[in-house]
Amino acid sequence: MLLERFDVEDEPLFQHGERAVVPEESEALQGLGLAQRTLLAAVQKCAPQKRATLDVDATLVESRKRSAAEAYDGTTGFQPVVALWAEQDLIVHDEFRAGNVPAGCGNLRILERALEALPEGVKEIYLRADTALYENEVLAFCEAQEGVGYAISAAQQALLCLLRTKIRSLQTALSGD
Repeated sequence: MLLERFDVEDEPLFQHGERAVVPEESEALQGLGLAQRTLLAAVQKCAPQKRATLDVDATLVESRKRSAAEAYDGTTGFQPVVALWAEQDLIVHDEFRAGNVPAGCGNLRILERALEALPEGVKEIYLRADTALYENEVLAFCEAQEGVGYAISAAQQALLCLLRTKIRSLQTALSGD
C-alpha cells in the first residue's frame, strides 16, 4: 500500500503515555520536507520577504479511520501541527500527529525545524502561538534566540485571574472612580 511508505518502525520521536506517539519522519516524509523547503526558497527568490511571522498551531481533525485516536475532547481523529509563514502564506513545517498526542508536547522540535526551513533573506523572525506552546523548553529557546520576537498565550489560571481582579480593584480605588 502506498501510505505504508510513510510509516517508520524505529523508536518514536515523541511518546506520551502508551499510545500517544509521534514517529520519526520516514524517508518519504523527509523527501516531502525537502520539496517544501525548495518551494519556500523559490517563492522567497521571486517575492522576497525580510520578515517571517510563524504561526504555530495544532488542529483536531475528526476521523473515523481505524488508526484515529481519541483526543482530549472525546472525538477520534488526528491533530496535525502546522507552522505557517504569515507574510508568504506558506506552510514552513508540519507534523502529522495522532489525536491523542497533546498539543502542548514536543513543540520545541516543531519550532526548531520551522526556523531551519526558512530560506535566506529573512532578517526578522516572530512567533505567534497559543497556550500549546507555553512550554518551558519553548520559552527558554525563544529567550535564547537573538532577534526572535514571540507572543505565546498563557492559560489564565485561577490565581492569575484573581490577581488581575485585585489589580483592577486597586487601580479603581487609586483613581477615585
